[in-house]
Amino acid sequence: MKNLKAVCSCLELCTKAGFKSVSIPAINTRIFGFPKELCVKILVREAFDFLTRLETARTKINLVEFCIIDIDTLEFFDCEFSNLKN
Repeated sequence: MKNLKAVCSCLELCTKAGFKSVSIPAINTRIFGFPKELCVKILVREAFDFLTRLETARTKINLVEFCIIDIDTLEFFDCEFSNLKN
């Protein structure tokens, strides 16, 4: 899945560059019609997993922001973050 690889690559490149923060857009949800709900799940889960895995303890990233393009996308993010809490 291209979106999954894109998120992982982005976070890995930011780690290698020593970045402390990164902003990631909701990839392909407008022009290419990728389902917003699936995109949000991938973004949130992969960012969370990346930052909590032991092998990424070397990362300096302490802030991951997501570019939210509309109210529908915001609602999917709210739902996914609520799911992470539970």
